[in-house]
Amino acid sequence: MTALQTITAPALPTPRLPVPSVVNQPLLQCLLAGGLYRDKIKAGVLSTNHLPDLRQLVAELEPSVRPATLPEAAAVLDRLFAHYLRPDLPNHIEENRLDDWYDDLEGIPLDILQAAARDWRRSEAKYAPTPGQFLEKTKRYTDPRTYAYNIGRMVIEALEQIETQKAAA
Repeated sequence: MTALQTITAPALPTPRLPVPSVVNQPLLQCLLAGGLYRDKIKAGVLSTNHLPDLRQLVAELEPSVRPATLPEAAAVLDRLFAHYLRPDLPNHIEENRLDDWYDDLEGIPLDILQAAARDWRRSEAKYAPTPGQFLEKTKRYTDPRTYAYNIGRMVIEALEQIETQKAAA
């Protein structure tokens, strides 16, 4: 076995599987399916019986929406830029350029940065991306997981209100 075979990197998100670390994928897909969550509650698709699973799902999603640290983002960018020719710039200009990148990427989780970099490397692009192009690549991953996290929290709140009303009656 080689050294590379012993390294097991965490699964990166894909458009079909935006949060691979989530155990209850059917529940995640239910939240991502669209439609009003209140309609799902009325139809019985989501009920107070789902509260423990929903709480666990939201707890699992919380770290996936946590932003990458500056050193993590720097490592992803450095690795991405290594694949493309870059002009020789004076140090102060290069530092300003990277500061702009870090500012633009603030708030994006590490695995999403890694997935967007993977997508860019696999594309037909001959040049490194601009921050705007890179951010566009991240949307396919950030939008579903942020949506699922926020909807999950709203569903929990709605179901807890239903549970409280039932207990009071």
